[in-house]
Amino acid sequence: MKIEDARVNEFRMLIKPLSLGMQLGGIFLVVMAWLLADDSYKYDTRQIFFLLALTMISIGASWKIPFFSLFSITTVWLICLEFVLLAAPSVNRNYWMTALSIGISLAVAPVFSRISEYIIVSAGIWLIFGRGSLIDAPLGGDTKWSWLLMSAVILVGIFLNALFARIHRQSILLRDKLVDLAFTDALTGIDNRRKFLSDVDRVQGLRDMSSACLLMIDIDNFKRINDDFGHPMGDEVLQQVAQTICRSVTDEPCGRLGGEEFGIFLTQGGEERAIKVADQLLLEIRKLNVIGRKITASVGISKMNEKQSFSELMKNADEALYIAKSLGKDRFAIF
Repeated sequence: MKIEDARVNEFRMLIKPLSLGMQLGGIFLVVMAWLLADDSYKYDTRQIFFLLALTMISIGASWKIPFFSLFSITTVWLICLEFVLLAAPSVNRNYWMTALSIGISLAVAPVFSRISEYIIVSAGIWLIFGRGSLIDAPLGGDTKWSWLLMSAVILVGIFLNALFARIHRQSILLRDKLVDLAFTDALTGIDNRRKFLSDVDRVQGLRDMSSACLLMIDIDNFKRINDDFGHPMGDEVLQQVAQTICRSVTDEPCGRLGGEEFGIFLTQGGEERAIKVADQLLLEIRKLNVIGRKITASVGISKMNEKQSFSELMKNADEALYIAKSLGKDRFAIF
C-alpha cells in the first residue's frame, strides 16, 4: 500500500502541468466554440461568463491545493456544462454532445491517478451532455446502442487509466532499484561511499554541526583473513561488521567507504557520544563469530569545527585511525 500511495502522490505532482494544460485547453475550446457559433444562435452572455469564471477558480484551486483531484473533476464538469450551453440552440445538438462525450471521456483518462476518480468524472460527463440521462439518438430509438456506446467509451477510458497507472508504478519500482544500485554497497547491503557522503552533505544543511564527529572504522588484519581463509570468508566478515555498524547507529549516516573501511557521522553529542559509540561498536565486533577466529577493528575519531570542511574531517579521522592501529589495534583514538 505504501508503494501505491507513493505512486499516487508522485503521479499527482508529475501530472499537474499536463492537467493544467488540458484544463486551460478546454477553456480555449469553449471560447473558440462560442466565437465560431452560428450567428443565429442567441446566448445569455452572463451565464457563459459566470461558468467561465467558476472554471478559472476551479483550475486555480486544482493547481494550488495538494489534493487537487476534486477541483480537476469539477473543472471538467464545468467545461462540459459550457459546451452544453453553447450547443443548446443547434439542430445538431445530439451529434455534438455525443462527439464531445466520447472525446472528453477519453482525453481525461490518463490525467486521474485512480480508476475510481476517472469513473466518477466520466459518468458525470455523460450525464451532463445527456442532461441527466443518456444521449438520445437523433431520430429516437436505439436506447440499448446508446448504453453500449457509453459503456464502451468508459471501459476504454478505464483501460487507458489503468495502463498509465501500471506504467508509472513500474517506473517507480525501476527507479527504486536503480537508486539501490547507485547508493547501496552490493556486498554488504549498507550505504556505499556516494550515499554516505550525500547523507552527510544533506544533514550538514539541516542543523548545527559544532558537536558532530566522524568515526572511521577499519577491520584489523583483513588482508590476512583473505589470505588465510579466502575471499568468501573475507566477504562474510565484511557483511557481519557492516550489519553491526548499522545496528549501532540507526539514526545517523553510515556506510562503507571502500575495502574494509567504514564511516559513521554523528551529528550531535560531541566526543563524549563518539567515544561511547566507538567503545560499544568495538565490543560488538569482538563478539562476532566468523571462521572461528577473533575479529577486531580500529576506530579513528575526529570532531568537527566551524571552519573545517568534511574532507579535512575525514583526513583527521584517518590520522586518528592510523594512531589506533599503531597502538596495537582493537581500540579507538581521537584526533
